[in-house]
Amino acid sequence: MVKNNLKLSLLFAALGAVATLLLIWVQGAALAELLEGQENVPPIFLLNIVSIVQQIILTFITSFIGLSLIQKVNLEVPFFRSLVDREYSFKWSKNWILYAVIGGSLGSLLMVILDKYVFIPQIPTFEETTAPVSWGKSFLMSVIYGGIWEEIVMRLFLMTLIIWIVTKLFRKRPGNIPSWIYWTGIIVATLIFGAGHLPATVQLFGELTTALIFRALLLNGIVGVFFGYLFWKKGLVYAMIAHMFFHIANFTVWMHIFN
Repeated sequence: MVKNNLKLSLLFAALGAVATLLLIWVQGAALAELLEGQENVPPIFLLNIVSIVQQIILTFITSFIGLSLIQKVNLEVPFFRSLVDREYSFKWSKNWILYAVIGGSLGSLLMVILDKYVFIPQIPTFEETTAPVSWGKSFLMSVIYGGIWEEIVMRLFLMTLIIWIVTKLFRKRPGNIPSWIYWTGIIVATLIFGAGHLPATVQLFGELTTALIFRALLLNGIVGVFFGYLFWKKGLVYAMIAHMFFHIANFTVWMHIFN
């Protein structure tokens, strides 16, 4: 099992490297603009290499920790496990794929509606200060970075870790883990993910009001509970599918309808 976990961690680390390359590709112009004219700044290509190496190490460590804990809390990554273990069988569920696609797409619609009609009227206006990014670059980065890498870190690692900690603290007898512990892990991981967007919110709006805090927590975690539920019930790949279609629907449908 340890050997398979190492193989899976390397696979996830490779996916993290791809996601980081896309992020660098998308944000390259903005980074160059930010560093322009500053003294004693390393070459951008060197900063990019450091970012990729850091992401590989981070993804490998978090993946290995998550994979070491999932079976202790009755979670699993069956699709990815089947890729490194020929004796491990995996069969797709058409119904759960459909749930993931529809849930991710509708979650994206809800996010767009809430932002446009509830939050935007209550927050200060702002001017975009970063370099414009093409639709195609933003689309690929959101689908791959958000749909794959964020699920590895937020669900496989963080959600699993929280469930394991809560189980250790409150589950004194061996046996089935009660549902409330899974829901705790799902919700806390979602809130942490939303809170992680607060620095970007400050940078974008120049301040941090109650409305902006609530916006960051709700909009960035609006379907996180659904993603966590899919990971709990069917495995990480279904959470990834839902997260991907969250972005796919936003970029291909809702963005054009509501703009």
